[in-house]
Amino acid sequence: FMFLIGFVAVITLRLSIRKKLNHPAFNKMSKQRIILIPSFKNMILVVFCYFMMLFFSIAPFQMIFEEKKNIL
Repeated sequence: FMFLIGFVAVITLRLSIRKKLNHPAFNKMSKQRIILIPSFKNMILVVFCYFMMLFFSIAPFQMIFEEKKNIL
């Protein structure tokens, strides 16, 4: 069941990316310049992911070296 959910998510993501890459500015013969400006939502997502990865890299060390070994 989890495999099917992941498979459908990957197919959906690939279709949405393909739709966005059909823009005329991405044509190799085009001489247009593209400036990608991140939105506020993208900046918040980057900061959130940074803190989550920081937590996920520090949390295992705290679990291993903590004196109380009750993980549950």
